[in-house]
Amino acid sequence: SESLGRIHTTAVSHDRVFLVETMGRSAGWLTLYGGIAGGADMILLPEIKFNYDSIMTFLRERKKNNRHYAVIAVAEAAAAEGESPIYKKQRADEENLFGGGLVPHIADVIETLGQDEFEVRTVVLGHLQRGGSPNAEDRILSERFGEGAVRAILDEKFGHMVALQADKIVTVPIE
Repeated sequence: SESLGRIHTTAVSHDRVFLVETMGRSAGWLTLYGGIAGGADMILLPEIKFNYDSIMTFLRERKKNNRHYAVIAVAEAAAAEGESPIYKKQRADEENLFGGGLVPHIADVIETLGQDEFEVRTVVLGHLQRGGSPNAEDRILSERFGEGAVRAILDEKFGHMVALQADKIVTVPIE
């Protein structure tokens, strides 16, 4: 969300369309939540196939309303109708597919369909999403998990893990 927010200010000041690829090889929740919190104008997820004509209609409608910019959050495994996800590299096993390559492809399509009507830039957040300092909510949750782990030891609940259920810290058998 922080990265998308920062990109948003550049998109506005330079009248550009930014396609921002986020992690999301098998699920789009990170892209969805980050996109909403970071002010993305459109979000493309692996769970819902997207349509290039819809993207173009959306961008043109924004332009008509004097918004010559957009930030589109794209999960790495999103795909257009009739297409498969695009991967830069893949290993022999399907468990280790590497995302990447989708946002340049979408940028090319937008530039081709729009005949250079939009100035498009691409950003791949990649591992930037994994770093950074924890926020207050993260720190409090980690304290709660630590306390729950100590309680599990004192209660001799070995073979259990600490979990969050309905905002309560509980222990759950690992099996």
